[in-house]
Amino acid sequence: MKKILLSACAILVASATFAQQARLISTAFHFDESKHSNFNVAPAQLYSSSAAAPFFTNDFSNLADWITNDAIWNGSQDWVIGTAGPVGSFSSPMGAIASTTSANGFALYDSDALGVSATNTQDATITYTGTVDCSAYLNVNINFESSHRKFQDSVFVEVSNDAWLTFERYEVHANQAVNDQSANPELVSVNISSAAGNQASVSFRFHYEGQWDYAWMVDDVSFTEIQFVSTIPENKNVILEHFSGGINLVFSPDGDVYAQTLADNNPGDVFVINIHTGGFATPQGPGTDFNTNFGAAIAAQTGLTGYPSGTVNRHEFSGLQQSGSGTAMSRGSWGSASVQSLSQPSPVNIGVQANVDMATNTLTVDVEVYYTGTQTVTSNMLNIAIVQNNVEGPQSGMSANPTSIL
Repeated sequence: MKKILLSACAILVASATFAQQARLISTAFHFDESKHSNFNVAPAQLYSSSAAAPFFTNDFSNLADWITNDAIWNGSQDWVIGTAGPVGSFSSPMGAIASTTSANGFALYDSDALGVSATNTQDATITYTGTVDCSAYLNVNINFESSHRKFQDSVFVEVSNDAWLTFERYEVHANQAVNDQSANPELVSVNISSAAGNQASVSFRFHYEGQWDYAWMVDDVSFTEIQFVSTIPENKNVILEHFSGGINLVFSPDGDVYAQTLADNNPGDVFVINIHTGGFATPQGPGTDFNTNFGAAIAAQTGLTGYPSGTVNRHEFSGLQQSGSGTAMSRGSWGSASVQSLSQPSPVNIGVQANVDMATNTLTVDVEVYYTGTQTVTSNMLNIAIVQNNVEGPQSGMSANPTSIL
């Protein structure tokens, strides 16, 4: 018998319950790939907050927090911290930065007022004298309020994790055209994960490089963990749990086509979990057992009466049920049920990121949940599924799915 590519059953590896008082909820779990289906899942660690709260802030109210360096003019063309705006003939119309805490001080480089000629090269930094502990955060943003007008200058945030032996620089306002001015203030967020992620001692500074330009003002600096879940209200996605019937069912490949077509027509919105279970999933020799120890239990709660069948978001769709009740539907009804779900607003967004450490055979999955609306229930259940695709195996009725035949 020819072999066909199968999509193996999902492995449900974690379940957590949480109340909806918080807007943002995160969890992480780990499993050992070397144990195959018997994954050893660490207890989920959850935290919640109303937003991605900063773990470091500085508002330039303490001069001792900062040190300036004028690399060319020995301090005569340097950064200053104060409450007055630029005073150059061209820079003064910018006014002082209207930042959140401008009244207690902000950083200013007044290129126009400091410059003496069109060939006046300027190179100056203002550096935070302490360090920031980012060891608990893989993905880090530096955020600050900025007011800048562009001429020929370039402005940067520079970050080091080894006391400035090396550093990475990130250009700010890079897309400004000549003579363009930013909003006052403009909230700037820069992903500095490449330099700061999981680093215990992070240094940073603001760097002005120019000639005789306008000015740059900076205030209210913060570090935050990058939040990867969307906070924009969205419609629901679809999880189609496809009970394919198994390798001995002649109609199983046709069910695969229905499921894959639905996913292809709704990229990023429809996700398929193929579950091999039932009498047609009996193995045909070594390497052909695609059953799992939970597949039968999941199928049993659906009310299915035949294969292939499927559930959409484990919801009961009146008039589409396979047996008149329950969540199971025949393949011809999956599309209609999915259209109904995809048109409904979701009260919660879920973001997932995964990383595989091949040296330790460990998969780390981070999950963030953000509530965009209210709910009528006091707690929700979160299930994480891991699926394995492109598994080779024999299959009856394979001609119905010719693109997967090897």
